[in-house]
Amino acid sequence: MSLQAALAGLYPPRSFALWNLALDWSPVPYTIDDPMLRMYKVACPESTNAWKQIDDENLQSMKEIKEKNKSLLEYMSEHTGWAPTLQSAANLADNIDSFELHNFSLPEWLLEGNFTGYEGSILADEFLRFQELPQIQCSRYDPCGHLMSGVWLQKMADLLENLVNGTDHSLKLAGFVTHTEIVLSAMYNIGLLGEKVVTAGGFLMEVRDIPEWQVRFLLHRPTTVDEHVIYKAEYNDNIKNLTSSGQWIPVNDLIELLRSKSISNWLLECGLEKKDTQKVSSDTDQLIVDVLEVARTEQKAFVNTASSTLVTLFSLIPVIVKCLHLFF
Repeated sequence: MSLQAALAGLYPPRSFALWNLALDWSPVPYTIDDPMLRMYKVACPESTNAWKQIDDENLQSMKEIKEKNKSLLEYMSEHTGWAPTLQSAANLADNIDSFELHNFSLPEWLLEGNFTGYEGSILADEFLRFQELPQIQCSRYDPCGHLMSGVWLQKMADLLENLVNGTDHSLKLAGFVTHTEIVLSAMYNIGLLGEKVVTAGGFLMEVRDIPEWQVRFLLHRPTTVDEHVIYKAEYNDNIKNLTSSGQWIPVNDLIELLRSKSISNWLLECGLEKKDTQKVSSDTDQLIVDVLEVARTEQKAFVNTASSTLVTLFSLIPVIVKCLHLFF
């Protein structure tokens, strides 16, 4: 739904695309890719294992937060009947946010001020700090953050590589819409500093080819319903050391960084596919391997013979000078 809303703004219907004069909208194709942008929806045993540590609140960081806020969580439990957990506090924070968004009155117990040991003007403010805490913890927990963002990072690297190598110069804009844990995990693995991502917020990757192929990252934060701000992202030391001028990073260096954090085979990463696929278990399998190897050898010989002819033919084609494009 978020992606369709964004596409409606980017591609308003014009001329032949106008099909309903009362509706300033026309359907735009899009792709759903769960392994890339919703790994938590994929049947992935390793993802389930990683999330279990968060769901059970077994991470050391979560235990410390829970202990520090023990009295607050117990007070919440008394008034809601919910378990005194961080997940319950996160759910309460979402409810408070919805109440404020729709201008509903909060329950009296959430309006209490000066709760012992806390500095918020009202108790509701204290609970808002727990909003999306499990998702934030996932992004900081390597087994979870890697699985949530790895396929997406691979896609980013592929897009940049195709752009730089001239494979696809038609690309002007690539948009991705996903959830908090995916966005934060990607930001964390890239090296962008930030503890939270608000609804409709995220990051942008800007690419230019003058004076050379470079990339910089920007953050997007909506401030009201119709306004937003885009500003320079803060880098951690790893990515900061790659910058050549200001915030700009040489594309090839960024591609190398993304590849080091990415997932090229999510089935393998999820434990659904064995890594050792070269092992031969029988004489019949070995015979198949031998036959395929002979076929590959003969194919290479044919290609090499054909190449000498093709080189002569293609040498007659005039050289085309590549024009530089500034992507923004």
